[in-house]
Amino acid sequence: MVQYQAERAGRWASTGLLLGCLDFRLLVIGQVISTCGDMLYLVSLPFLVFSQGGSPITLAATLTVYGLTRLAATLPAGALVDRVGPGAVMLAASAARGLAVAVLALAAATGRPTTALLMLVGAGLGAGEGAYRPAGKAITPALVAPDQLPAANAISITSNLLATIFGPALGGLGLVLASPALMFWLDAATFACSAVTLLLIQQGRAPAASYPEREREGEPRTVLDFLRGSAFFRVAILMMAMVGLSIAGTLQVALPVLARQTPALGPAGYGFLRAALGAGMVLGGVLGGVAGRRPRPGRLVIGMIAVEGLLLAALPDLPDAAAMLCGMAAVGILDGALTVVVITVLQRVPPPRLRGRVLGVLSFAGFAMFPISVAVAGTVVSRFPVAAMFLITGLGFGLVALVGAASRTMRDA
Repeated sequence: MVQYQAERAGRWASTGLLLGCLDFRLLVIGQVISTCGDMLYLVSLPFLVFSQGGSPITLAATLTVYGLTRLAATLPAGALVDRVGPGAVMLAASAARGLAVAVLALAAATGRPTTALLMLVGAGLGAGEGAYRPAGKAITPALVAPDQLPAANAISITSNLLATIFGPALGGLGLVLASPALMFWLDAATFACSAVTLLLIQQGRAPAASYPEREREGEPRTVLDFLRGSAFFRVAILMMAMVGLSIAGTLQVALPVLARQTPALGPAGYGFLRAALGAGMVLGGVLGGVAGRRPRPGRLVIGMIAVEGLLLAALPDLPDAAAMLCGMAAVGILDGALTVVVITVLQRVPPPRLRGRVLGVLSFAGFAMFPISVAVAGTVVSRFPVAAMFLITGLGFGLVALVGAASRTMRDA
């Protein structure tokens, strides 16, 4: 009992120190605002396409371009993070994404956006996201002490997940009361706010090459050396790629189609489904902050992946909208916990001077599957009942769990 109280007091003290760090607060505030804007775009884009007579294939093509440019930017951005620092890369990426969304907002407000324009904007957003993601993963260890990293990730990820509750709900209501154009303007404004907070951050500007840890002997000299020497990281990359292949098209293409085909849902219902997912992820993020302190969370991660796959496969067969909302919330709980636990483990594995490039490789593995996943989803939902895509997703998660269970390094991680 005394030990438990001491550990709990330590967690609260660590959290208090983090919340007292101005740079960390600025990072969290900026990311929350930006994530809320992302949700507005995410909810509005499918119904902008559908309102203009577009099909799931049009939506899938736009998202495929987004995914390809995001993929192309990831590895160069990881190397750039190690050269100029994660803060500078995040700032440039936020500015680029804000400009791209502003172009789409203007087009949506003044006329009918062409498919070519949708793809061009998707390309800009994808490149910005591809640059932002490895930098966003690399900046937190530069702002906090190593023993504060689990708490920092729990705070940062959970705060961002809160935005996935309010953003989709606001987007769904905005589509009913206003227009996609207004949602895109609000999204562009959130990127501007995020850029301001990044400008105010003082730490996280130095390139990783300046970290004192670069002099440690026995560390891998290159990313390839690191990957050859870390069986755990190789398995983690494989599992992340398989999860990305399974889930991206389901959430981005199949879920809005399911909402559109379900009379009780529609555009607003789609927003609420995404909000339920976000609400679950918030709770899961809190739980993940506790689970991330486990010395070996590998088996827990494998089990959660398997259960999440079962829930996704069953989602279209749930009896009503309320049950679907509960199902999405349950998926979110598992996904939020997985995000905190996995990111905390993976941030600690690479040496600091290689962190940006290694995390860039990790992001690349996940992003590489996105264009394939959305293209497959567009094809599947155009030719088969939408439930088929959710079944494929569930099977994919089951396969990921089997790969993890077959790997001793992952089971004992």
